[in-house]
Amino acid sequence: TMHKIFSVYFTTAILALSFSAVPQSVFSADLTFKVIPNTEVGDSTTIIEVRIDPQSKKLNVVEGAIGFSGPASDNLAVQVENGQSILPMWPTAPQYDKTQKVVNFTGGIPNGFDSEGLLFRLRLSPTLSGDLYLTYQNGSAYLNDGKGTKEPISSQPLKIQVNKSAQNEAVQDSSGFFNFKYAIIVLLIVFLFITFYYVQRKNTKI
Repeated sequence: TMHKIFSVYFTTAILALSFSAVPQSVFSADLTFKVIPNTEVGDSTTIIEVRIDPQSKKLNVVEGAIGFSGPASDNLAVQVENGQSILPMWPTAPQYDKTQKVVNFTGGIPNGFDSEGLLFRLRLSPTLSGDLYLTYQNGSAYLNDGKGTKEPISSQPLKIQVNKSAQNEAVQDSSGFFNFKYAIIVLLIVFLFITFYYVQRKNTKI
């Protein structure tokens, strides 16, 4: 009947609109900052792992910059270690530019990767107290699809509260964003189920 045909088109339209309304960051690759406890005696440096989760997509290139800001970024010493990186090739190896307060990098891997892994580690040695922010800037990745398709990367900043007379404290906001992303997906699934159930009931009555 005409009503059933309309119901099918209505359900299809709702599905399309619902998925288009979900932020792109829900499905994009994730770059995260992970604070690693420093167990070396007499070493006060803060160790940060910069990690990438392709969200099951196959990536072969990751690029961008890690920017440093805040009062504790002045006269900051940063050592970069990429020997255990998931990316073996570095057209632009990650190095800290003290003038620009940034680590620029471009790394790649033949045939790509589709699981979460380490990009590189940062050893931070602040000389001043105050807040220190790490932010992923101007970054993207490329899919291993033979076309060089660009893939956006989402990331949340890391805030480190530097206290030269006490233990530094790192505050990460990425976990809340992670939970928010999956909450959106769950709500979307519930909404689609309710809509489909309602349409099916209307069809059954007719």
